[in-house]
Amino acid sequence: MTNYVREWKSNHHQELPTAGYERLEHPPGEAQLDFGTMEVEHQGVFKDVKALVFRCNLLYF
Repeated sequence: MTNYVREWKSNHHQELPTAGYERLEHPPGEAQLDFGTMEVEHQGVFKDVKALVFRCNLLYF
């Protein structure tokens, strides 16, 4: 599997975001809300936790 992914990335490097993620943008005054499950380490134990992320671009005058 590792070899497949390495080969795929070398053939599709133009399509991949450079930082490993794609920045989401929206106009000022609008908000974005997302949720999901993420793995965290707490006191040496890995756990799945639910995450709610809220982002808002405020317009200041």
